[in-house]
Amino acid sequence: MRGGTVHRRMGPPHRRALGVRKCTVRMSVPPLVPTSYHREVQSALRVHESGLWSWYASDKFGAEQAERVRLELLKATYRLDGAAHTDLHQAAVEVAQSLEIEVPVTFYQGGADGSMNAGLCFVPGEAHIVLTGPVLSRLDASELRALLGHELAHYRLWTEDDGSYRVADALVEAVASHPSAPASWVQLALRQRRYTEVYADRGSLVASGGDLDAAIRCLLKVSAGIEMPDAASYLRQVDEVVEKSSDPSRSDSHPELFLRAWAMKKWLSDGKDADALLVNRVQGPRTLETLDLLGQLDLTAQTRLLIVRFLRLPGLRTESIIAHARQFFPDLDLDAREPEVDGNIPESASNYFGYVLLDLATADPDLADEGLAAGLSCADECGFGESFEKLARKELRLTIANVTDLRRRWPGIQDHLAKIVEERS
Repeated sequence: MRGGTVHRRMGPPHRRALGVRKCTVRMSVPPLVPTSYHREVQSALRVHESGLWSWYASDKFGAEQAERVRLELLKATYRLDGAAHTDLHQAAVEVAQSLEIEVPVTFYQGGADGSMNAGLCFVPGEAHIVLTGPVLSRLDASELRALLGHELAHYRLWTEDDGSYRVADALVEAVASHPSAPASWVQLALRQRRYTEVYADRGSLVASGGDLDAAIRCLLKVSAGIEMPDAASYLRQVDEVVEKSSDPSRSDSHPELFLRAWAMKKWLSDGKDADALLVNRVQGPRTLETLDLLGQLDLTAQTRLLIVRFLRLPGLRTESIIAHARQFFPDLDLDAREPEVDGNIPESASNYFGYVLLDLATADPDLADEGLAAGLSCADECGFGESFEKLARKELRLTIANVTDLRRRWPGIQDHLAKIVEERS
């Protein structure tokens, strides 16, 4: 649903789901907090997109807009009143309490094709949940709590930190949906959607008191159409998949079922450390082609670090080299404290960093050997020395003997550069 609402669904509609299989394996539930990715996105947007942030933060959800949402729901669905659906409403009260949400919850029934689903329509101070298909007749009590926990977790996320996560979501989706949106913003939207579903799945576990089996059964019934799912059996299947494959999610919104089940299990067992385990699965390998906005910002910071690191020797700070460096960063502070080298430059980005460093090393023809020797040393320290050496040999037509000689002479070259600076001062 559009018009300022946030409409999140448990999962894509599929076949019908029948049957009940009760499992009561429970685990302790960690505190429900926004994922590391949500926090990083919000922080980055506040700083680097402050104008857009202010715009979307000021776009308050007005009374007229909220009234339109309610009216559209009444037009398109059947409202499930509390008097006629006491168990549903009582479950909602209990789930809301478990998620520390104090807002009225209104339910609606929609959809007539037999597929099951659920979605939240966001209105500040009100939670509107649309049930699609035979949810009430196919889910047992524990599975229903898990479903409600998932949907109400969306509400909790959008109201965390004075609604800043809703602002971030609205900003990202608006930019990413534009026809000319940069690829980095599209990637940002894809990953934020996936993490939002991961967060909502954690809400399922909070609502069910750590009953992983109930949450898995709910997931399989609603999202996969399994009539009588065996949660324990599916979790063994998930372990087998994860052991044999490292494939990341390729979904536009909801991660694949096995990843969602695996993520829930990991959260219960690893708590706050689970986010680090999700990176490769939810975000995928870090390549230049798939960088999101956060990755681009980090790449920019790494590039600045690399340039400052190369220029740590005053003897390299000639007019030609500094002019080239300032093409990257006009505000480059040559006297800034030398940053630590993290040594974690991703392999996929080594060619990019290699060319940045090679251009710096060859920017001054009067320091040909000195610049290249400094570049080799810098690349070694930053963890991509082998890649840089291959690049330099290819582009400058050097032999292995040439490179070996430069590495051997580097200590003497440093002394030579230091003397040049001393003579000039």
